[in-house]
Amino acid sequence: MLRTPLPDVASAVLPSHQASINWVGMDDISVPVYLNEPAGQQHSHANASIAVDLPGGEGAARGIHMSRLYFLLNELSQLELNPQSLEQCLTQVLATHKDLGTSAARIELQFDFLLKRPALITNSGGGWQRYPINLSAELVEGKPLSINLQLEFQYSSTCPCSAALVRESLAQNFLQQFNDEQAISPSQVAEWLKKNGTLATPHSQRSVALVSSQLPNQANALGLVKLIEQLESITKTPLQTSVKRADEQAFAELNGQNLMFVEDISRRLTEQLRPHYPSVAIQVRHLESLHAHNAFAQVLPSNTAVHPQPQFTHRGRQ
Repeated sequence: MLRTPLPDVASAVLPSHQASINWVGMDDISVPVYLNEPAGQQHSHANASIAVDLPGGEGAARGIHMSRLYFLLNELSQLELNPQSLEQCLTQVLATHKDLGTSAARIELQFDFLLKRPALITNSGGGWQRYPINLSAELVEGKPLSINLQLEFQYSSTCPCSAALVRESLAQNFLQQFNDEQAISPSQVAEWLKKNGTLATPHSQRSVALVSSQLPNQANALGLVKLIEQLESITKTPLQTSVKRADEQAFAELNGQNLMFVEDISRRLTEQLRPHYPSVAIQVRHLESLHAHNAFAQVLPSNTAVHPQPQFTHRGRQ
């Protein structure tokens, strides 16, 4: 049976002058992504957005080729996700929309990266940690590919103020008990500490850092594992997965040795990451255990002229 060509009203040319559209496309598309990081190959589910610009003017097209975007995104999902595959996909997007005068294309992917992290000191086998990723790639004709990577990293923070108050409380109670003693043996002090060391405790909280940076033009990989290991080294207190008592004790000691306000950790992250990621932006949030509200700090790239409001995307981690 012969089929006549089906009408394509989206490709119709509009007779009057039309305004340009910065971005038009599709979002909330479910696709698999394939990652090849040093920790091993991994598949993950991603929510994707893909879009192009639509020029206006006299005789502008009414709409874009939506299905072409979708099929190209499916082709990307069959490849290893890296700067090269993203540029290949966006180049094809521009080519398939050349008839519309399109000169810019963009892909955004949100997915979880799973990485197995070892226990602090025991051989418990460790466990899997989840790192939410937001990856956006943009290609404009005549310009190099631009890729921005945002990673969410969780750690523990102990308040320096509460730690100082605890030390003061312990010192006062110690003096009250031993004020009349001429000599105190180490064993007496140790026994007192066992009984009274938790007379007051500093407050700690689960904390979140959002680290975003533009990948270098010459990058051939996303570098997720490298960034995570750098964040673990800088914060000192990344959240743990599988722990035994010895691991929990070690974690408590790390918290006590690394007291931090949001101001402290935001500065530390910026100073140590910026040599490796010049365009890095930092947002940290301490989910307070003392207050009903939270504390946050934000450091923007040094060449940023505006000061936008912080955008936290914890996906239910409130």
